[in-house]
Amino acid sequence: MFSNIKLRSIAIFFILALGATFPSYSEELQLKGSQVLMLVNADPGFPFWESTIDYAKFTAEALNFELEVVYVPIEFRDRFNIVEFAISTIDQLDSKPALVISAFWMGAERLLLEAIEENHIPVSFL
Repeated sequence: MFSNIKLRSIAIFFILALGATFPSYSEELQLKGSQVLMLVNADPGFPFWESTIDYAKFTAEALNFELEVVYVPIEFRDRFNIVEFAISTIDQLDSKPALVISAFWMGAERLLLEAIEENHIPVSFL
């Protein structure tokens, strides 16, 4: 489906994005065999997010980590409820994710970062 060069490019992009986002975690962050949580601020089938998820899935396969994609229900897609939803989602997982990937929610960034970092989980904003 994807050429080896494209798959390698996706993996390199993902690694560089992680390194740029988490310079302090770059040596500690070991994703191999880990779970990464991706919060998606859209309904399934939304073209932009589906292509982003496809890239993330190929990267997860290439780097050997599990990607958990969670679509945020519409009632939580605001700055007041996203933090509650994110923490609730993390609490429901069998194990704590090694990384959380999320879009920005204007006005909730600080609260979301603080809540996730309290659990000692790195976060990457898209």
